[in-house]
Amino acid sequence: MRYCEGLPSAGLRPLRPEEREQIRAARRRLWRRAAASLLVFPGAVAALVGVAATVSALGVPDVIAGWIIGPTALVAFLLGLPVTILLVRDAVHDARALGRDLRAGAVEEFGDAARGVAVLPASERVIRVNGAVVPPARKALVGEAAPGAGEATWAVPRASIPEPLRGFEWARRPLVPDERAEVERRASELRRVPVALSAGTVLAVVAILDSIPDGRRAPAPTAFRIVAWLAMFGFGWYRILRQRAIGARLAHDAREGWVARATSGDATGVEVLPASGLPWATGGAPAAWRLHASRRKRR
Repeated sequence: MRYCEGLPSAGLRPLRPEEREQIRAARRRLWRRAAASLLVFPGAVAALVGVAATVSALGVPDVIAGWIIGPTALVAFLLGLPVTILLVRDAVHDARALGRDLRAGAVEEFGDAARGVAVLPASERVIRVNGAVVPPARKALVGEAAPGAGEATWAVPRASIPEPLRGFEWARRPLVPDERAEVERRASELRRVPVALSAGTVLAVVAILDSIPDGRRAPAPTAFRIVAWLAMFGFGWYRILRQRAIGARLAHDAREGWVARATSGDATGVEVLPASGLPWATGGAPAAWRLHASRRKRR
């Protein structure tokens, strides 16, 4: 089932005239933003040229000039160009998604008249909140998750509850087959090592080894490049190892096949997977990480 902000989908309906006008205005703003973002990289290059000209005019010694201009050039090209590409890509992507929403002519409603949102399917932007039209500026978290169960629960022995959670009363219920399959699917996804990261790490090692001979001639830029490569891929592997650990605990949750539900205090209605400690649902609505996971899978 599809959810948005804890609300289940009520289906699609045609766009109304005032909604179409809001979408057209938002799409025009995005195209203007894409055009403005094209100036980020030229601006970074202009700043680099200005720094180089200033250093030259001041007659700074070559060694010190290398320490100043080298890192500045790396920042301009390693950050300026990627930032420009990302800003332009995101603006163009969102503008085209709004165009697809206009052509499709439909909006998906979640919840009901008392509390609900209307979301454009392609761009995932909110167009109505509780019945009122709003500019489609905010993206909603829309995803798929197995609906929970209202089955009977069993008490959990207090001794089995971790010390920090003993301020609440807990019960347990079995995961329904669809929920169990979702847990298994997420565990499998988290334990997978991306091919791009493995290939990128090999290229990074080659680049680091290739840059070592330049260390004596240009120590500052060389050291900066090596540290940048190590930081980027070191962080990537740190994240992957953490995800694999969570995936292993989720696999244990799937094998055990049950979820803990708080039955007292401020946490009443909150459900937690016991082995991984991840929230599963709140008042019957799926936890946000489950919706994020379904969105990543679709993309």
